[in-house]
Amino acid sequence: MRILDFITHPPFQSELCKTGHEFVLAASECWDHWDVSLRPLPGNASVVSEIDPEGLDLAIVATREQYVRAARLDIPVILLSHTIMHPWDREFFAALPDHVEMVYVSDHKRATFGDLGQRGRTIRLAADADEDFTGYSGADARILNVTNRFSQQGDRGYDLYRRLTEGLPVQVIGHHNDPIPGARAATDLDDLRQLYRTNRAYLNTDPQGRLHLATLEAMATGMPLVSPPIAELMPYVDDGVNAFVSTDEGALRDALEELLEDEELAQRVGEAGRAIVRTHFGIDRFLREWSEAIGDVADRRGKSAGRGSPLRPRRAGDDSGLRVAINVGLLGTIKTGIGQHAANLVEGLAATDGPNSYHLIVGTSSVDKLPTGHNLHPLLVRSGDEMWEETGLPSVLEECRADVYHSPAFGIPIVKPCPCVATVHDCIPKLFPEHAPPFLRRFFDDWAPTWMKLADHLIAVSEHTKHDIAHLYGVSEDKITVIYQASPSRRRVDDEEAISDVKRRLGIPGPYVLYVGRIELRKNIAGMIDAFRLLRARGDFDGTLVLAGPRDPEPHDPEGVLPPEGEYGDIIVPGFVAEDDLSGLYSGAQAFCFPSFYEGFGLPVLEALACGVPVVTSNVSSLPEVGGDAAIYVNPHDIEDMADGMSRAISDTQLRGGAGPARARAS
Repeated sequence: MRILDFITHPPFQSELCKTGHEFVLAASECWDHWDVSLRPLPGNASVVSEIDPEGLDLAIVATREQYVRAARLDIPVILLSHTIMHPWDREFFAALPDHVEMVYVSDHKRATFGDLGQRGRTIRLAADADEDFTGYSGADARILNVTNRFSQQGDRGYDLYRRLTEGLPVQVIGHHNDPIPGARAATDLDDLRQLYRTNRAYLNTDPQGRLHLATLEAMATGMPLVSPPIAELMPYVDDGVNAFVSTDEGALRDALEELLEDEELAQRVGEAGRAIVRTHFGIDRFLREWSEAIGDVADRRGKSAGRGSPLRPRRAGDDSGLRVAINVGLLGTIKTGIGQHAANLVEGLAATDGPNSYHLIVGTSSVDKLPTGHNLHPLLVRSGDEMWEETGLPSVLEECRADVYHSPAFGIPIVKPCPCVATVHDCIPKLFPEHAPPFLRRFFDDWAPTWMKLADHLIAVSEHTKHDIAHLYGVSEDKITVIYQASPSRRRVDDEEAISDVKRRLGIPGPYVLYVGRIELRKNIAGMIDAFRLLRARGDFDGTLVLAGPRDPEPHDPEGVLPPEGEYGDIIVPGFVAEDDLSGLYSGAQAFCFPSFYEGFGLPVLEALACGVPVVTSNVSSLPEVGGDAAIYVNPHDIEDMADGMSRAISDTQLRGGAGPARARAS
């Protein structure tokens, strides 16, 4: 069986590899932790930087972030709990689907999960007392402790360690322990085993009662243990016989001093403690229980994330409408396309008068951009990180008792407290990866297939986009509804003085052909500039070309053809134009040119039509759907055809006003 493993603890992973399965370790999680010069990788384990889901049977994870990454691959998951959960973790994991198995490393830690602890199984830690950890002599009268970042733990153990060992010979081993006098960095496995064999006693000072693997390894070797009570060991411990365990610091200090003085006592207590490990924490039991868990969970393949969520039950006679949660966080972050779509959606919902209520999930930077409405209810959140949609959103949906969740721009949480609907605007990163940043390419390659399956329904902004979704991701067309975008606030401005004010603020001296949108290669900016200059060279137009819109922060522009903001004689690039100025800017143009190579919809075309300006656009992708019979269509790869289209739009006065506004209202 091939297992994707995110566990970052090399000793535990080494034991797990003895099950004989093939383990693929995610480099992003384990590489900083696994120093192969100190603890070589087992022969059936390999580290990969890019995860290929092909052939993976299941994943083992330890955090909610790791769970999200694994669940995106649509394989069964074992969630190994090795820390006490925070309240928000409990909320997240309580909603996990049945194909996820919870495995706890101790009953003590299982109890910290509250009611959630009733789910899953406990598989205690283990150490191999017959082969890996043997040969204790205790000849070196010194105390050993193995802990990473020990000095940073404060009252979680380091303060107790300092009080117990003051004036005594002690050796601390582990990562990031430089401030501790005499501490050594992590050592290789053979050296660590030798330290277990030769040092006199092992000191554990974790005051939370947790059993660490290093403690088991020391006991398995035959080292006598000195420790505050450890929940998992207490049923088997006889103080002073097979370990020294007490809540009394004085008693622990006395035990350390006595062991340093009496080598025979250390041998006797250590051997009795070794018997505890062999009987109750043996490697055979560990491998048997983990093999059973892996087999059980692997059988759950195909029973995972894609299932739809049922509507919450509604009381008889409840006519209060649906509680619809909408993630509108893009209002303040994306100023074109998707962000504008979200703004238009909220504006349209505010004008409705039905029984539904809309709960708008919004960040602090965007809340002031929301319109007011009797049916709009802002839910202010602080997302904090890129995983929030997976780790925080489910709790928000539970708290607002959402009947349905809508994402206006991709993204469905893996844990779904209610049915989820997502809008897909385009598949450009999949179709034209050269025009997409790396994170979007990864998103559409690795994550999009899963969340499209997770969604209970998808909205496509055009028939063309619907076809792309079905073709590229194998989604049934029955699951996709086409809803064209709208531009409720865009209207023609007939006030010439208002138009002149906009032109003056943007530095436009006379007549102009307009483009509105992001300044990027996919929009065919270079071809449009060449066509416009051909138009001028032929004497068909004596004005300027205005390219209004933000430039990509990191544009893919190897030949430097995209102009930055500024004036270039016949080209004006004002950058992003404020919403209040856009209607006037559209209305004052002699023609609007939008010769993009590909669009999922093409909202600027609809906005230009709404303002009555003649539109020249491409005859490809979704653009003919948007423009209908109200636009002039050109081949975006033919400079002369584009120049001819601009010339016709400028010279044909019947195209101004015309069918454009009616077409925009019909879309």
